[in-house]
Amino acid sequence: MAAADTLRFAEDGVRTAVARGSLLDLEDGEMMLGTTLFFFPHGTEERERAGAHLYRYRELAQQTNDHVFQIDAAGMLSTWHRLRGDVDHARRYAQEALSLAPVSQVVKYRAEARGNAAWAAWRAGDRTGARTEAGAALDDFEARSPRSPFEWTARWPVLALSAANGDLRHATRQARAMLAPLQQKMPDDLEELARSFSDQQALGLPEAECSLESLMALARSYGYL
Repeated sequence: MAAADTLRFAEDGVRTAVARGSLLDLEDGEMMLGTTLFFFPHGTEERERAGAHLYRYRELAQQTNDHVFQIDAAGMLSTWHRLRGDVDHARRYAQEALSLAPVSQVVKYRAEARGNAAWAAWRAGDRTGARTEAGAALDDFEARSPRSPFEWTARWPVLALSAANGDLRHATRQARAMLAPLQQKMPDDLEELARSFSDQQALGLPEAECSLESLMALARSYGYL
């Protein structure tokens, strides 16, 4: 189904919920609409609109006392703010999600929140914190089946830490993992650069180091790093 069709159905769902006056239906509708808008390409008007609906989703989840939806909303807001480069807000909502997600049945949300916490720590220059949170996030991600498409939340900080330690082989493993078909698609130019770096490193080419630096710079501009 085309993205525009999905968006239309999500918007119709919210309008129907409002007409019915159902708080639970509206909660579901705002969740679907906010998530649909979030998955539009980076830099688009739709992606920008996602925040308002994710905030409304969080508010409704609090009103209905839906624990899992509260975690989901906080995690989505953390990721949305991260991709805008909003370190403080990304950290705040990651911490909120983590405070609500201490148990195993919500490990998916905990993993994503830890990935965002790792990113916030990396941006703050706290390598120890970034390493701790990213490592815990990857443990959670890799224990899940099926795999989450949001593993990039943790793998980008791990890639950056590997680069800082001069470990290009480990950085390459992160890039390859994020290029897997099951993972959320990156912007085209970022994906192309990640693939180029991975290929160069596999061939032992000296250009790989420069490609990694370019990859990290572009990833930072998009909010991934």
